[in-house]
Amino acid sequence: RTTKAGGRFLKRVAKQVGKARRIKCTAHPDPGGAGALAKARAASACRVLRRGGLKAKFKAVGSGSRANRRVELTIVR
Repeated sequence: RTTKAGGRFLKRVAKQVGKARRIKCTAHPDPGGAGALAKARAASACRVLRRGGLKAKFKAVGSGSRANRRVELTIVR
């Protein structure tokens, strides 16, 4: 799940980008968190972008890096 603020941000990104060839959502777990949680977080971010109208091929990836809880988007146009 994304936070309300995160969901609003991702919807704005979806509208601004509109269309791309590929989108990769890479999520990082909390310190001490599991990789499965990171992958679920990445899938949630991709889902919000898709529902926001962004047309692309999506890939959700969970990172093993426990730097901090975040989602990185790689957009290939």
